[in-house]
Amino acid sequence: MRDANRAALVSVDVGMSKAQVQDIVGTKSAEIKEIGLGRFENPYKRETIQGKDGQTYEILYYYTQQIGDNPIETGLSPVVFLGGKVVGIG
Repeated sequence: MRDANRAALVSVDVGMSKAQVQDIVGTKSAEIKEIGLGRFENPYKRETIQGKDGQTYEILYYYTQQIGDNPIETGLSPVVFLGGKVVGIG
């Protein structure tokens, strides 16, 4: 999944809608049996934060690389949305 996510995220551009990003990257799930992490969804993690500008940002984190003891939490690439549109990647 991490290879597919890396390849797909290259096609994501600022200004795209959340639906467009999900069409490109996909919403499939995966299982990592060899290190006992079980099944996880794509995107792996979602977060909503309020910026210093007072606006609410949504962040979708995609699994893109394996690093260290917890390869999922340390190998995530964020896509940041404001008003349903991409404003930042990576």
